[in-house]
Amino acid sequence: MSIKLVIFSFCATVFYASPVLAQSVSAFKDSSGQVYLFNLTPGSTIEVDLTKDLTRAVVANACGVISVKSSQSFTVDGQTYNPADNLELKQNVPSNCTDLAGYPTVFKTNTGAIAITGKTSGTAYTVQIPNNKSTRKFTVNPCGFVRLGKEVVSSTLGLPTSDGGKANFELSYFPESAPLSCIKGQLYYPVGFNKGASVTASAGGGSGSGGGSTGATAPTNPSAAKNGNNFILQNLINGTYKVSNATNPVQFKNVSVTKSCLVVDRTTIGSPSTLMVTGSSFTGSYPYSWIGLTTTSIPSC
Repeated sequence: MSIKLVIFSFCATVFYASPVLAQSVSAFKDSSGQVYLFNLTPGSTIEVDLTKDLTRAVVANACGVISVKSSQSFTVDGQTYNPADNLELKQNVPSNCTDLAGYPTVFKTNTGAIAITGKTSGTAYTVQIPNNKSTRKFTVNPCGFVRLGKEVVSSTLGLPTSDGGKANFELSYFPESAPLSCIKGQLYYPVGFNKGASVTASAGGGSGSGGGSTGATAPTNPSAAKNGNNFILQNLINGTYKVSNATNPVQFKNVSVTKSCLVVDRTTIGSPSTLMVTGSSFTGSYPYSWIGLTTTSIPSC
């Protein structure tokens, strides 16, 4: 199925017209897992903090020693090593294997590396660093956005926020959309694209909470679930709600809630992978990922 595009000549006064909130970021992900950060200054450089499990191989030297330099705890052969531990400090790994006789089995060198003895010479050992933190720099393209490839993206992203700071955002809360395009300095939006879409970090810049087009927060005690193709929300404040397709917002359903719950057949709004909800219990639009919902019985609403 072809996707229609709407073309806009890039203009700062138009592109930056959408308001954003403090501790929020204009962002979305596409169906392939790539992340787009937009409403940025063309030509500027941004830093993105990545948190993801890292695995690498280290080969034991002729003396059966492997050296691992890491600022975080890591695991080798099921044993965890912490750079913060009070390990004996040695000048370096001796080149003469007989000199290892007076060394501990694990020690720290003057370069900050942890040396582990007793391995098999020439053998590659797997070093696992869970939740490894790293920072990457990206240059904003002429159309004011950055695309993070899925090989870069991690479950938690530390991103520059609209208030000039930085906060952590959970990838699972990013709304999904067809991608942006930048061709010869011209910005192309997919039809139905929400130019004000943003994701809001949790208070204090913590692990992040879902945010929709206006940086939404969830109700105090929501209960979201599914049954077949039915999307179910319970423990709501009675009132009018709108359930829409996050990728194509023109597909939506308005529901009048009188019994603190709603049921919407998602096939009537294009069977989206992410549903956006607005209404009396929410501030702005709040996203719900279909795949993350548990199955329950259909209530009488």
